[in-house]
Amino acid sequence: MKIEPRWMGVKGGTFPHCRQSSLPPFSPPSVSRLDRYALSEVLVPFGFSLLATTLVVLLIQLQRLANAALGRGLEFTDILVLFGAALPPFFVLVIPIAFLLSVVMGLGRLSSDREMDALAASGAGPFRIARAPLLAGACVSLLSLPIAHFAEPYGLSMLYDRLVDVAMRNISAALRPGVFNEDFPGVALFAHDRRPSGELQDVLVYDQRDADRPVLLIAEAGLLAPVERPGKPPSLELRLERGELHLGATRTKDAYEVLRFDSAQIGIDPGRELRERTRFVNLVSRMSSGAMHKEAERRGPNDLHGRRIEKAYFRRFAFPLMALVFGFIGAAIVLTGRPDSRARNVVLALLAVVFYYVLVRVGDYWVVKGPNSAGLAAFGPNLALLVLGVVWLSRAGRAR
Repeated sequence: MKIEPRWMGVKGGTFPHCRQSSLPPFSPPSVSRLDRYALSEVLVPFGFSLLATTLVVLLIQLQRLANAALGRGLEFTDILVLFGAALPPFFVLVIPIAFLLSVVMGLGRLSSDREMDALAASGAGPFRIARAPLLAGACVSLLSLPIAHFAEPYGLSMLYDRLVDVAMRNISAALRPGVFNEDFPGVALFAHDRRPSGELQDVLVYDQRDADRPVLLIAEAGLLAPVERPGKPPSLELRLERGELHLGATRTKDAYEVLRFDSAQIGIDPGRELRERTRFVNLVSRMSSGAMHKEAERRGPNDLHGRRIEKAYFRRFAFPLMALVFGFIGAAIVLTGRPDSRARNVVLALLAVVFYYVLVRVGDYWVVKGPNSAGLAAFGPNLALLVLGVVWLSRAGRAR
């Protein structure tokens, strides 16, 4: 006897007693949902990465800044101004690095939860997954450009002025009234009194830097002031008021010349103190972008100093644009790794930063080689890492 259950019957390729499902076919998330989700995973740790990276860079630079600022003339307001003025130059460097770490952490979290595999299975390619972080990197780069072109030179100028002011107060504090001060090479300085404003009273200066013609100056008042000349280290100038100039040796041995003056200026070498305090805040870094461009054009491509100025000008574009480049690198690091390879991702991110730093130093060497090298020295590291990031990210589309 042959038994054929009704539920086994098939008519027209369908099950007659089963209702067809009305669920739509599976599709990848919409553009807005996927982008918002990826952005939230990247931008949330960006603030923490920026804070942590800034603290690390400040700690690295703290010793140099402390050596430049510490002294008897340092006040609490000086500390606030110095660290506040030093932040914009640090931000130009740390913002791209912080964005790289945030991309690695954000996308790494998605990868560890197997969400990357789900997105890839739904048809989303590596560039599609990384689109939102890359757009965020472009926005971060655009927002960093004003910091590099306006906040950085303003902050460095403020930093330099305050360092010079602190150094001058230290030097002035070292000038003890009623004592011959011989801290300056070839110059002995005596002042009967010093006012709170820094003005010296009843000043005597013996200048023997020219051994054949020593000079003695006597003045009612004097003031030490910093002087900056292009291309030269900072120096001091002693401005004297209402005094006499005594020449110890003249054209005739028996003659003794005395000149009276209402005002006189004497250049004084401050020694190592002022130069050590301000050597890492050079004149080029304090120039505005417009002044850099004009000075580089005036000097021409055959002038070495002009090429260095042009390189510094181009790097005010190149450094902020590294946020976008690091977006490619960070996405490629995560998408080509395993879900549980967080340590590997962090190590590769740090190696990318070191590699970029090495390329920057190679650019510094390259710019001295000849004309038309400033642009390549500035943008060469960006282009090298951009090509690396694009090629690396394209490999993430292959089967693992």
